[in-house]
Amino acid sequence: MRLFIPVILIFLMSACSHRQAQPVDPGVYYTCSMDPQVHELTPGNCPICKMRLTKVNTISAGDPEELKLSDQQVKLGNIKVDTIRNGSIQSNILLPGTVVADASSNQSISSRIMGRIDKLYFKIEGEHISKGDHLMEIYSEELNNARQEYLLLLEKKAALGTTIVDYDQLIAAAQNKLRLWGMTEKQVRELARTKQATSLVTIFSERDGVISSIAVREGDYVMQGSVVLSLTNLSKVWVEAQVYLTEAGRFKEGSAFDINVPGIDKLYHGSVQFINPEIGGGTRTNLLRLEVSNTDGMLKPGMPVYVKLNERSPGKMILPSSAVIHDRGMDLVWIASGDHRFRSRMIKVGEQSADQVQVLEGLQEGDRVVISGAWLLNSEYTLRNGSGVMAGHSGM
Repeated sequence: MRLFIPVILIFLMSACSHRQAQPVDPGVYYTCSMDPQVHELTPGNCPICKMRLTKVNTISAGDPEELKLSDQQVKLGNIKVDTIRNGSIQSNILLPGTVVADASSNQSISSRIMGRIDKLYFKIEGEHISKGDHLMEIYSEELNNARQEYLLLLEKKAALGTTIVDYDQLIAAAQNKLRLWGMTEKQVRELARTKQATSLVTIFSERDGVISSIAVREGDYVMQGSVVLSLTNLSKVWVEAQVYLTEAGRFKEGSAFDINVPGIDKLYHGSVQFINPEIGGGTRTNLLRLEVSNTDGMLKPGMPVYVKLNERSPGKMILPSSAVIHDRGMDLVWIASGDHRFRSRMIKVGEQSADQVQVLEGLQEGDRVVISGAWLLNSEYTLRNGSGVMAGHSGM
């Protein structure tokens, strides 16, 4: 009799254990939200963290890689699907830049005659000078002699006419000399009318621009050809931007950019006119130079700006950024296969903007892709299977 008692106890314990291992419902299992690797057939507590297990419906149709949701889950999860198609993507490249003066517009105003500068009308760098403005008053012995010779020729012509000497030709040569030495046509005519020559001659500016440097002061003697002022024309400026080597190959001469200036509520536009063939040794960046119209004069040299590539890449498959899941260096989307069924698929992405992604591989035009709620599907898959979607994929 004693031998039968242990046998009966072992039989009863085995039967009880067998009954406990049977699932309460063959269509569900139980897992832990904190430890999704836990799969139990019966309700209870998590053996790891002791939290109450969560009931989960099993994946239907016997396909472990397919995820099926109920109508209620689709509505609560805001699951939205769209058909992938070709489109264009706006570049999101943003570069820091600086406004600089257009060096090709730099000009110098030089003295056409030797003499002493008695008065200088512009003395401050940064002042704007217009064509026709008073520039300086100069005392020049050579210019004074040339004016006296011109007046003398006029007197001789008036007294003798042109019977013996062709004074008209001599007068024209004298006028040409005065103009070459800095006098204007109006000054020459006024000299011929008044027949009076003062000791000082006013010189007028022949160019427009902003004074970048002043080479002389009042009282200085200048030689013929000596620089008096240097001018910069700011109706057109340059914007110089630094671009990293990894992105330098995307730009070429003529590439269009939008330019934002902090503090100025206006969008400027420019295009690449020059790409420096040398790389900055310290920064390892490449310099781009853009030409920008500045007719309103708001752009000043030294201003910091932000330069954005104004370019769209057409003829490419485009997805909203919300559709792509980035994890472990891989990219994944969810494809809708009908009847609230979804399957994950690895893709390879290309250019990206703030809200769009270009798809290079993994999808075809016409595929129906989840564009809202992709992360919910990812979490649901992990909850049901105990591991993330990426664990079943290899990189492309």
